[in-house]
Amino acid sequence: MTNIYKYFLLIVLLCNTTLARAQEDTLYYNKDWKETSRSNAVYYRFRTMVDSEYCVSDHYLNGNLQMKGCYTSSDTPDTKYRKGKFTYYFENGFKDNEGSYVNGKESDKWFYYFKKNNIVNCVVDYKDGKKDGPVIFYDSATQNVITEGQYKNGVRAGDWVYYDIKHRKKVIRSVLNDTTNDLDYVTRFDTLGRRVSEGKATFEDKQFGRWQYYYPETGKIKYEIDFVNDRWDGERISYFPNGAIRRKEVYSFGNMVKGQCFTEEGNETPYYKSKEEAKCSVDFKAYLKENLVYPEKAKKDKIMGNVVISFVINEDGNVSDAKVIKGIGGGCEKEAMRLLYSMPKWQPRMEEGKAVKANWNINIAFKPDQI
Repeated sequence: MTNIYKYFLLIVLLCNTTLARAQEDTLYYNKDWKETSRSNAVYYRFRTMVDSEYCVSDHYLNGNLQMKGCYTSSDTPDTKYRKGKFTYYFENGFKDNEGSYVNGKESDKWFYYFKKNNIVNCVVDYKDGKKDGPVIFYDSATQNVITEGQYKNGVRAGDWVYYDIKHRKKVIRSVLNDTTNDLDYVTRFDTLGRRVSEGKATFEDKQFGRWQYYYPETGKIKYEIDFVNDRWDGERISYFPNGAIRRKEVYSFGNMVKGQCFTEEGNETPYYKSKEEAKCSVDFKAYLKENLVYPEKAKKDKIMGNVVISFVINEDGNVSDAKVIKGIGGGCEKEAMRLLYSMPKWQPRMEEGKAVKANWNINIAFKPDQI
């Protein structure tokens, strides 16, 4: 073969390769990824044949990438022909998720991102198109792990652990594989890692069956109660810290139908509620109507609206630590504080028959009919 002929074949080969790589189509799709006309398109696609593969880049109408990857067939909308790495994007240009396909199905690790940056939200393993293996979720600000668990053949399996943003364990959900109710066995913890409650619940946290609540300091049972679809339904038993029964109650569809209370020595005593919220000891609306003095500056400037105050109701019913958390000006905040501190004593919050402190917010309205 002469050198001239060899040179000629080389030129032909290079030209064919260049043509193969340069062959590009522009396709248009509607919101359901059905091919359509340019005027009706929601997405458009550049498709280029590279060797034996069809590499595509999908775009939103604003020009930003929606996806890029390669197919083994010209029938590029069909997911079964996807091969290798694919990356998907939000319309704002940031990554949505990325990973690899094998035989058209998700495989190995996939990365999912927060919408407003390229920070990883979640990493999950796939096998043959199904989630299979460990999964980890991250906090957007600290990148601390906030959830970790695992999938088996596309469904949750084993223990799932949930953390607060400081990576302190707060919940463990043990998947029970109960196909009827899809229940987990849930254990909850306080910020010191101490167990506070446990029982069965759905993934949406609707409680079922018997739940137990604990004194976190000692780990002893504080009370236990039966749930049906997140409502108390059945027996509720409360215990003193020493383990003696404090109260027995029976509930039906969330309503108590029977109740007994006991002393630490085991003697029955008159029944009292386990909790009673603090409340105003007078008619609050009537009190405001009789006692509110609309500030002159607020009248003059026609200022109106609600002043919101946070405060503490102490064990004796007196108010303390009041702070304005929303004001409207014109002297209304000062008048609202005066009204609060001049009110009669509140009825304090009660827990197991004892008065305890309670945090409270109150709205004091300054209305046009008061001007």
